[in-house]
Amino acid sequence: MASDNATPQPTLSTTWDVLGPFPIHAREQHLLSPSFPLDLRNEPCVDPDAIYPSSYADNGTISWSTTTLSADGSLKVSFPNIRWQALRATEGWAALQHHALLHGTLTVPEDATHHRLLVSLIQGAYFTILPRGRLGLEPQWYAGNIYDLSASQPQSVPIEPGEYDIWVAGDYEIRLFGDPGDGVPIQSLRLTVELESIAEPSVQAVPTHHVYPDFLDGLAFGEAIGFGVRSIAGWWSVADVALKTSVSGLSLTLVLPNATLAPSQTRIIPIRLSQTEPLPTDSAHDRELYGPLTAETVTLSFSIPITKTGKYIKGTYLYSGTMPTAFYAIPPASSDLALQGPVLLALHGAGVDIFSTTFWQDALPRVEKHWTVVPSGRTSWVRFPCLFLLSPFKSFFLLSFIFFGLDWHGSSALDAWRSFDALVDIVKARNIAVRTNPIAVDAKPKALLVGHSNGGQGAWYLASRFPDRVIGVVAAAAYIKSQAYVSLGMGRGAHYADPALNGILDASFAADDNDLFLTNLADIPIYAIHGGADENVPVWHTRELVSTLKTLNPKADVTYREDPGQPHWYDGIFDERVDAFIDRVLSSPTALAAPASPYSKAIERFTLTVASPTESGTLHGWAVEELAVPGRLAKLSVARTIPGRVDVKTQNVAAFTVDKDVFEHLREVTINGKEVELRGLAKGTMRARFSFKNKEWDQDDEHHPRQPLRAQSILSTAHGPIKVSVPSLAPDSPELSLALRIVHDLDTYHKLDAEIIEGRPNDRSSLVAIQVGKPSDAYCRLLEDDSAVLLPRADGVCFRGKKEHRVHKPGTGVIALDPNVVDGRTKIYLYAADVAGLERLGRLFPIRTGVKVPGWMVVGPEMDTKSSGGILGAGFFGTGGEWNVGMSWFSE
Repeated sequence: MASDNATPQPTLSTTWDVLGPFPIHAREQHLLSPSFPLDLRNEPCVDPDAIYPSSYADNGTISWSTTTLSADGSLKVSFPNIRWQALRATEGWAALQHHALLHGTLTVPEDATHHRLLVSLIQGAYFTILPRGRLGLEPQWYAGNIYDLSASQPQSVPIEPGEYDIWVAGDYEIRLFGDPGDGVPIQSLRLTVELESIAEPSVQAVPTHHVYPDFLDGLAFGEAIGFGVRSIAGWWSVADVALKTSVSGLSLTLVLPNATLAPSQTRIIPIRLSQTEPLPTDSAHDRELYGPLTAETVTLSFSIPITKTGKYIKGTYLYSGTMPTAFYAIPPASSDLALQGPVLLALHGAGVDIFSTTFWQDALPRVEKHWTVVPSGRTSWVRFPCLFLLSPFKSFFLLSFIFFGLDWHGSSALDAWRSFDALVDIVKARNIAVRTNPIAVDAKPKALLVGHSNGGQGAWYLASRFPDRVIGVVAAAAYIKSQAYVSLGMGRGAHYADPALNGILDASFAADDNDLFLTNLADIPIYAIHGGADENVPVWHTRELVSTLKTLNPKADVTYREDPGQPHWYDGIFDERVDAFIDRVLSSPTALAAPASPYSKAIERFTLTVASPTESGTLHGWAVEELAVPGRLAKLSVARTIPGRVDVKTQNVAAFTVDKDVFEHLREVTINGKEVELRGLAKGTMRARFSFKNKEWDQDDEHHPRQPLRAQSILSTAHGPIKVSVPSLAPDSPELSLALRIVHDLDTYHKLDAEIIEGRPNDRSSLVAIQVGKPSDAYCRLLEDDSAVLLPRADGVCFRGKKEHRVHKPGTGVIALDPNVVDGRTKIYLYAADVAGLERLGRLFPIRTGVKVPGWMVVGPEMDTKSSGGILGAGFFGTGGEWNVGMSWFSE
């Protein structure tokens, strides 16, 4: 972000102190203090003579070293004296992961009053800035752009002229920096700073955040347009959007009238584009956004590019109803654009991002009569360079990248399905606007999933969680799950945490573990591919997935192809054998049935496995709606003995549903050996519901929203924007400081929209409520809701149903997901006894996958040094929010 030439600029020291390496597992930096092993409140300086314990070093001790900050901001961090090869010989990749603490100095010139510091930390975990040598200050930690996301905005830090210490947490992850082979692992960070004047309220456009659709024959391929806007200074609200000159058949409306931007916040303003007739394809149309501040109005002008489509069409839709999101659609290879039958859903795992390179689109199999959808997954994700030989007969290499981040789970899984659904909606809307030569379209096509690397893993994930939406899978170079890709065995918390607590924390991972859900794939055709010499995702991952699936169902329709000597990506990975598999699946009777009843396929028996009902779909029309003990795995086994009769066995299931199309074929149902009386469905009811009450199963057909289980459910909200509630908008409010950091990180890592508000929201938006110290009146009103899980007290909060566990001691805090959902609107509470506790909660807010936060967690000061061993309590709420004895743990 360029600054004015007249703006004074800060300077960073060129010599930096480095302390490390310390063992750490992936994501453990969200538990440990970023300044580990130092406590910056009491030790805000470098002691060059100090010695610290580390199991990575000979003799078990390390001390400070130095590195150099280059002119472009590069910081290289390595520890060549560590015998890395000896460590990895027994511990593998896990031994290469480590934490380091970096220290430098920052000088802000005397004439830099009324300025804010913009900090860009690339591939670093966290940073904080403190006045030099000051004791007793609580650091405010800002997340770095650890994935080097190109559209990320810098962090904005309040600053005054003076001398400062700047501390950086550098954490080496294999998935970030790659395998160094026989060499030394090197963290390659980049740190730059600049000042920005905030003397006058101002706002600016952010072109990297703009979202536009392509135009097909003059019609927008999607109704959503996004305009990136950043508040440099002041609070802003968007008043209106308008075309400078009227255009026949085209109108623009704000999706969120009066959307508010906090100081330094970046938002994508959602605009709905409506058309009743095609536009010329050789024009562009200017539009204006009006943003008022008290009595002033600022107008930002920009243009809608009327882009002709090529062989790939960029479409748009509104994620969660308010967030403009783009994807690519690839029409059938034939000239017939009919959207009939299954659609390929292609999950990328290679390439920078689908909008700046067509590498992934070009590599995909082309099908004659079927569309392909290529979703973004919300953001482009991290990449590290790998050299892959394209062909043994060619003498050049392809510089490619491996993606990690959201892993096609959570909000990126929803993005995949909503991009898929958007294609159908867009084609329908086009038919309404054109009226002539309509494109034939199926209302609910199924997906044939195709993915490579992380996309291959995502294909296994989406198919096993939403099996009724999937007709087949092509998964190449997939890994099983994150903790199998790189072991968590070197984590610090394992030395201190109660095994019972570890079990609960591990359970928060369960919904992401693909191997646990392979029962759901027993009837889906799968073509699995892996290069025999893959050094990125070891080949045993796909072998193990196939082996596990065949153990569950020896007759499973799974084909495994291992290509000897081939690396992670290679020319011909999607060859004619993949084409033949796709043709077989697309021409199968199941694919040609339109539409097929879930009951029409003669499946004699199957088992649906579910960890989180909100993150799972149906299998042959059956779905788990409630768990008996949230946090434990549920299984629903269905066997059809004779036509019209099914025997159901449940494990940890409190309620399940059956699609109307299936239910209408049933004449007799037994559940756990006891027959259940069947009743007809009420008019308009699409699913029959069975629940376990008063120690027996019964059909009740009551509608109950599915209960979210873990904190990251806030990222999959059905209704945007996410409201972040604070008790005060005062500039020095610690709650506002954390809120600004949260909305920044939601934009950076997920492109999720959020709005900061004071007090209680006036609607039922998904909510993040933040409070420090004595609960404010507004926070009390939030907690006193009948469905709330926390209760306010004079000096803190306590758990409903477990009142003896109060959160009020110094340095403590609680993060709690409200399990009671209304219309898909999720709420999460962050309460801290003081600012130190609030900072710990900030690190646990679920920005990245793989952070072990179940339904609630209580933290204390020892988490800074003992990781999970310093957690004071954690667990899952029971169904409806009651205390869950079996899946809750407290240290007291």
